[in-house]
Amino acid sequence: MSAPEPYVGPRPFTLDDRGRFFGRKDEVDETVSFVMAHPVVLIYALSGVGKSSLVNAGVVPMLREEGYAVLPPARVEGVVPASINPTQIANPFIFHALYCWLDTSDVPFCAAEEVTGMRLVEFVDAWLKARPTSEADAPPVLERTVSPGYTTATATGSGISRSGA
Repeated sequence: MSAPEPYVGPRPFTLDDRGRFFGRKDEVDETVSFVMAHPVVLIYALSGVGKSSLVNAGVVPMLREEGYAVLPPARVEGVVPASINPTQIANPFIFHALYCWLDTSDVPFCAAEEVTGMRLVEFVDAWLKARPTSEADAPPVLERTVSPGYTTATATGSGISRSGA
């Protein structure tokens, strides 16, 4: 029986691939240090060089080990649900990210219609308050892809908006 292939192919590594994500320890350590020390960290490189893999299989697991609550990746695109009036959406990029997180949250804390005018910090505050106390003490880390070639990892403490969103 042969050993499993260490590479996942043309898709990014995920959290589940952490065990076979290797060779980028320095980049993971440096990125985690930046996220812990700075309110916004921009990871910029050519498409396909592994930014999402670095965050998914390296940075996110390490931050979770450090006690950070980490929201899943969110796409800032999508279809507006029929129950929501598009003219009520204050910022479509923020709306789609928040709606994605709301849709994947295991802790129900607000209705989809409520995120149409929410700011990022308001959403994070509501999310933190709805989580079990042991997890609510850790600042959340948000990861989103803003366009090909750019990934941001943003650390935001409860009640503090550091991203300008």
